[in-house]
Amino acid sequence: MEITIKISPEHQAAFIQEFKNALKEELQKITDDKKPEINNEESLNKPEACKFLRCSLATLYNYQISGKLPFLKIGRKVLFKKSDLISAMQQTSKRNDYKEFRIKPGTKSIAA
Repeated sequence: MEITIKISPEHQAAFIQEFKNALKEELQKITDDKKPEINNEESLNKPEACKFLRCSLATLYNYQISGKLPFLKIGRKVLFKKSDLISAMQQTSKRNDYKEFRIKPGTKSIAA
């Protein structure tokens, strides 16, 4: 199916820009709404992982680049499997290395 739109030369630039902006907004909505599952497991983006681990973005980044947290990068998005975060926290507590994944005393366990 072919669609032809005739636009005067003075309105072409404005139409093209509006079309690009509308397309960009719609694509952004689609990519924001869809969070892929990794091997049928829940995935978390950076802010969600920070909230789950109760740490800052900088700390999460340090864990990420040091290899303490496995991650998946899709385009510019970085995702973490929830099960990987839980197992990393459990391994840390087994090593009695409480400098990492600091959880404030008296808080509920997030791994349960």
